[in-house]
Amino acid sequence: MLRHQQPKGGIVLILLIEDDAFKAKRICAFLQEKFPSHKTIIGRSVSAGLSRLFDAPAPDIVLLDMSLSTFDVGPRETGGRPQNFGGISILDHMLRKKLHLPVVVITQFESFPKGNQEVGLDDVRGDLANRFSGIFKGLIYYSSRETHWEADLTNLLNNSGVKREAS
Repeated sequence: MLRHQQPKGGIVLILLIEDDAFKAKRICAFLQEKFPSHKTIIGRSVSAGLSRLFDAPAPDIVLLDMSLSTFDVGPRETGGRPQNFGGISILDHMLRKKLHLPVVVITQFESFPKGNQEVGLDDVRGDLANRFSGIFKGLIYYSSRETHWEADLTNLLNNSGVKREAS
């Protein structure tokens, strides 16, 4: 199992892998308000997320979108092929590289196309819990119109096993 060192000062380093700029901004603003001593870094695609995972220092926890573009989207770049289960690609890499970090999936989709059918969040949650039992800590449904995700994220961060600030 690969282990990492925390940045100086015991700061918890959060890696947010999210390609939706508005959603990333809202999550970062919430984290800054609720966990001001934590530091958040962002990867905006599967490839950027994987690069950030293996940078030094490694993150203490990963907040992962399920549907991600392959590469970062830019002014002249489409981001490559969108991946409905790009988050699973990242989780697979983590297991192959024996990078055992807690992962919380945050998605704004209530279902995902798989073959000729739609897969609901409960099925996705069950699949992630079975396939990635050592690192998967939970799945949160994000809504830009509601704030329930904030309480869910607070609970999962507080129960993730990473060092956190005293309340």
